[in-house]
Amino acid sequence: MSQSIPYAGSLSLTEDDLDLLMSALLEGETPLNTLDLARLILTERVTAAKAAQAARFADAQPYDPRSTYQVGQKVVFPAEDLKVGTVIALRDGDNPAYGAYRVISVQTDDGAQDYAAELTTPHALSTESSLPAPSSEGYDVDEVLDEHGEAILDELEAALKARPDLVRLAGMWFPQALMMDVNVGHINLADAVLEINDGTPLSPTDILDQIGGLGTGTEALQAFSLNDALNRDERFDEVGPSGQVLWTLKRLQPAAVR
Repeated sequence: MSQSIPYAGSLSLTEDDLDLLMSALLEGETPLNTLDLARLILTERVTAAKAAQAARFADAQPYDPRSTYQVGQKVVFPAEDLKVGTVIALRDGDNPAYGAYRVISVQTDDGAQDYAAELTTPHALSTESSLPAPSSEGYDVDEVLDEHGEAILDELEAALKARPDLVRLAGMWFPQALMMDVNVGHINLADAVLEINDGTPLSPTDILDQIGGLGTGTEALQAFSLNDALNRDERFDEVGPSGQVLWTLKRLQPAAVR
């Protein structure tokens, strides 16, 4: 009963996907990177695929040649790749080799097909009388990312960059409208903190601790908002290695570094 996450070389991003990401950013009040946002989309598609699977097999009786069926009944065929159909007609069977039995006509995506029912003689399909337990196979988000991660992230990155209402810093994203206010006072305090530290690079968290923070937002959002403000002020220089944000003052840097 496993199905693959809908992915065929492209996420085919929709407005619903982007709305999902915006909602996640708004509710969490925490900037997220492209990989985290891709996981959100794929996880949502897992949920949708499982719901579709459950709906497909809801109220369906597994086909067993020994069972009795009624017109209008939904039947699933475990031996035929879990094909699903609806009984549209019943009649008596006419093969003496099987004794008394019935024939059901089942409408499937492949058209109407006839199947034996109410058999009293042994039949190979009599062992296929139950559906396999639901499986998580094919629903592994990490597996999809391992195989298609580069293409997925490139596609998502391009879609996010096209949105003017998002801010991107150090690989993280957040809605512009919900950025915390960083005023001139905060910037001047950050300048003073770095001055006191003789220009030693400090993380945004260290700076926030020394200036008393920006308000009641999450620590991640405060750091993101401060990074955005310092990035737009010519006094500051971001000098951290890849994956780490560290700030210093340009005027305190050695001439060779400048």
